[in-house]
Amino acid sequence: MSSLTQGRETTLEEMLALREERAARQRRMLAESGCASLVCLSLNMAGPVKRHFLADALFEEGRRQTADVLTALGAVLDERVTDRPAGQTAFFAVDQPAELVKVRMTALEDQGGASRLWDIDVLRPDGTKVSRGDVGQEGRRCFLCTQPAALCARSRAHSVEELKAYTDRLLLDWYVARQAGRIGAAAQRALLYEVSVTPKPGLVDRNNSGAHRDMDFFTFLDSTCALGGYFRACARWGLTHPETPARQVLAELQTMGMCAEGEMYRATGGVNTHKGAIFSLGILCAAAGMLAAAGQAPSDDALGALAGEIAAPALGGLGAGAETAGQAAFRAHGLTGARGEAASGFRREREELTALRALLAEGRSLNDALALVLLRLIARAEDTNIVKRRGRERLDQVHREAEELLAGEGPSWEDLLRLDESFIREGLSPGGCADLLAVVCFFFFWEEQEKAGA
Repeated sequence: MSSLTQGRETTLEEMLALREERAARQRRMLAESGCASLVCLSLNMAGPVKRHFLADALFEEGRRQTADVLTALGAVLDERVTDRPAGQTAFFAVDQPAELVKVRMTALEDQGGASRLWDIDVLRPDGTKVSRGDVGQEGRRCFLCTQPAALCARSRAHSVEELKAYTDRLLLDWYVARQAGRIGAAAQRALLYEVSVTPKPGLVDRNNSGAHRDMDFFTFLDSTCALGGYFRACARWGLTHPETPARQVLAELQTMGMCAEGEMYRATGGVNTHKGAIFSLGILCAAAGMLAAAGQAPSDDALGALAGEIAAPALGGLGAGAETAGQAAFRAHGLTGARGEAASGFRREREELTALRALLAEGRSLNDALALVLLRLIARAEDTNIVKRRGRERLDQVHREAEELLAGEGPSWEDLLRLDESFIREGLSPGGCADLLAVVCFFFFWEEQEKAGA
């Protein structure tokens, strides 16, 4: 991940030019806006490299948080951003007293971690800066010791190399925590949306518990909440081990997966709600973390390809070990189930992601679009849960029934409700397809939030 903190060295001329431009814009905005105060956000970057991937990402995070706080105050009159080789600067003309704004801005600076790199000045209408002392607060302390930062800066108490090493560590720690949180949130959101889609034939949804008697909608909510730490841990592992050969990753994730199953069972009173999702989404979270460690742009193809490489060794376990429903289906019928879907790089799910986007573009609600995607999965996926309950022949019949509903203009709401009633009477639950729907949701939410920078 060190490449994320590499960039071109800034020249002295560029730094002086940025300083002059910043001062000129401050004067201009104060004069033109008639604001009560002006907020100026930049980064404190030690060393000659002022711009790189993580610096720009942290600046954008600071700009967003500053805008959020000032907007909540109902105070923003104007916002401008300058982008120069020596650094980025955000300016906010604010219709609130400078002293009040300064208190809010120091709270942002003092959150801890990488927020220490934000330098947020607040100017009065006459151009003078509001100091921390003006609002009864202590001045900022040095990164590396407990002395006042200004004193260490004047005396050059610490070398540039020491300061840069510390700055880089702050940035890397912030990025890992931020990305792990975002990836983990996408996985939890995927599970929440999967269980909420209604109607889902034979499955737990907002209408009923489907063909299940030991779980309901709230059981799935409890399970999803319990798995948040696991998803973040998988993402964090990927972020901090990006150079690990993909085929070795699954073995590293297995212990975390076992612990996650324990958390699930404790949350649900011993009910298996998400064992398949623990496998599939854990792999995807780790793969997403590995891509993020390289600063790679979001791409469902890249994510699928890496996840497939990670999952490939799982196919070797189908013929050995304790008998599971998936292993029984493989030995009897050659079905690879969830392991095969993952090892393919979730090819089918990425195809359904394309279908989901097309349905949304037609004006369908997300619920209705996902309900149709689920039916498409029921029509085509090798759901070993159906095989376990009703045999291979019934799986083939389910495929045909679902395909018939999809033919022509597609199923009506009443068609889906009738199929749900039929599956419930039969005790038929396409639980494997539910896990695959969660995978589709993860791809959708992960790429959506990465592109939005959320």
